[in-house]
Amino acid sequence: MLEELLDVLEDLASKIPTDKISAFFSWCSSFVSTVALYAYYYGGQIINWVKDHGADVANMFLKGWSAYKAVQEILKHFGINI
Repeated sequence: MLEELLDVLEDLASKIPTDKISAFFSWCSSFVSTVALYAYYYGGQIINWVKDHGADVANMFLKGWSAYKAVQEILKHFGINI
């Protein structure tokens, strides 16, 4: 019985297309390497942009929020709620 099971497993193992599996993992490796390279390059650029312009963006957002709140208060006097 054990020998029959081993024969079945050997038969299954001989049918596995190892060249396709190898090609797939090779492709996966290349893909992951490429994604990591782009993430490293563009991630660094994004971090530098945020360091350079983050305060300006935050100030613009706060000014816009303040303007929104001011308009909201003015409209409340006319009975319009936003």
